[in-house]
Amino acid sequence: MTAQGSVNFMPRFTDRAKWLPLLLPGCVFLWDFVALQWVFAHEPGISARVVFYFDLALLPGTLLFSPMPAMLFNCGLACMIGLVIWLVVRGRAHPPKT
Repeated sequence: MTAQGSVNFMPRFTDRAKWLPLLLPGCVFLWDFVALQWVFAHEPGISARVVFYFDLALLPGTLLFSPMPAMLFNCGLACMIGLVIWLVVRGRAHPPKT
């Protein structure tokens, strides 16, 4: 129990969640892969509307790159965000001892 009377569940959470930094990039990769398969399902009569929805599904990567590099950018960005979240959560679970 802490001084305020609440229980700190963060150490218990981080011991079981060492794989969580991979969850966000994995979800982003699956989302991008499903979007790619959806576009391929509309071949050969692909329309401008399908291309627009595909570009919309790959945001934020399509703001900077064409669709294939956008997928790599999205996965890389998700890796960085997942790592930052994991480091913040780990830091709160194991505060420095003074």
